[in-house]
Amino acid sequence: MNVLILISCLGLLSLFVGLSDSLRRYSLQVIVAGVLALFVLNFFNWNQENTRYYHDMVNFDHYAVAFTGVILFVAALVFMLSKDQFNFDEKGTGDYYGIMAFTVAGAIMMVSYSNLAMLFIGIEALSVSLYTLAGSKKTSHESNEAALKYFILGAFATGFLLFGITMIYGATGSFNLAEIAAYVNGSKDLPYLFYAGLLMLMVGLLFKVSAAPFHFWAPDVYEGSPNIVTSFMATVVKIAAFAAFYRLFSTCFGGASEQWEMILSAVVVLTLVIGNFSALAQSNLKRLLAYSGIANAGFMLLAIVALKGDAASALFYYSIAYAAASLGAFAVLILLSEEGQTLSIDSLRGLGKKNPVVAVLFCIVLLSMAGIPPTAGFFAKYFIISTAIANGHLAVSLIAILTSLVGIYYYFKIIATLFSAPVEGSENTIAEKKSYILILCAVIIIAAGILPELIISLLR
Repeated sequence: MNVLILISCLGLLSLFVGLSDSLRRYSLQVIVAGVLALFVLNFFNWNQENTRYYHDMVNFDHYAVAFTGVILFVAALVFMLSKDQFNFDEKGTGDYYGIMAFTVAGAIMMVSYSNLAMLFIGIEALSVSLYTLAGSKKTSHESNEAALKYFILGAFATGFLLFGITMIYGATGSFNLAEIAAYVNGSKDLPYLFYAGLLMLMVGLLFKVSAAPFHFWAPDVYEGSPNIVTSFMATVVKIAAFAAFYRLFSTCFGGASEQWEMILSAVVVLTLVIGNFSALAQSNLKRLLAYSGIANAGFMLLAIVALKGDAASALFYYSIAYAAASLGAFAVLILLSEEGQTLSIDSLRGLGKKNPVVAVLFCIVLLSMAGIPPTAGFFAKYFIISTAIANGHLAVSLIAILTSLVGIYYYFKIIATLFSAPVEGSENTIAEKKSYILILCAVIIIAAGILPELIISLLR
């Protein structure tokens, strides 16, 4: 619980540091040191007897502590990668770090809530901060457009979420997850008001995780937002959204799974197909990663469809593997943009010859995204699919496997470009000044692939 309070205080501290011309240059050091300290402090909540706080509004159980740890560690890596990324507004650097800290606070609320009111507060704390960050590059037409699209569509999704929460309260008489679960498990015939609320909640959450058919905002917002903001969205935000989604459905709606299972299974299939096949046609790396993220959302939704057994552990492992690979990919994009190069696939041509270290590391990241052993991406997909099959979802699992083959094609297309001959006269070089993040991501991918049981066992 202290982590949630302290991350909010860290955000305020970043805002005040940014006000001073003499202290502003230390904004990055303050935020990185603070987040890493909270990462360590978070695990003091492990195995605590009393995990519920504020009249059962939040619950820092093992599930919340584990996902909070991932969120804080990934956020620290994003902050490390952000050096010089806000140089378009140097006086506002402290403000941006403060807003990102508040986004992390919202993410922690989303993984630890035990009341629907707290879920809504967490989502809004995260979303409002992201609307600001998406449009932070005020002189960029693309950034302004991304912020406007995200705000309008996000507000629309929030309406569905609020209507859903209201209807669930109307049917059950409570916002508390345990009381809602008791109502669902103790009722033979649930009212239509409950099912309407469940459907609206599902729509609101599917938008937040960019699942089809509510995915259409993601490519434009990813492309238009500053690179560091996009990397933040693709990792910290997506992990928090899926953790919140799983917590809600596993706690409250397991007893009514027959009514929503087929709908969510259809969403999984649609998300996997649209995400992978749309990525095939992309030449812009940010848009390709956006559609790749949509495809990965399909896999993570499959854990929610499975719901029983090791589904929570599989989702946790997948979150780590996906975050490491996505952050590694965005590290390369940031390195490219800092050298003034376009973010097209062709801009990578010949990189294997001119900068083999970055090329090999990026290759490891792409192999994990494609699900090639022995990377973490392979075991992440394996655990999700095996859990889904064990819980009777064979058909959806087969579709997930088949669509993954499409993903292998476009990831290997990038790898082939990396090691192809450079265009004559091009100066395709990437400085290695930030490649330590890429190295760390590659190490995590390999280590998690070698020792998957160590991570999976945390939530068993």
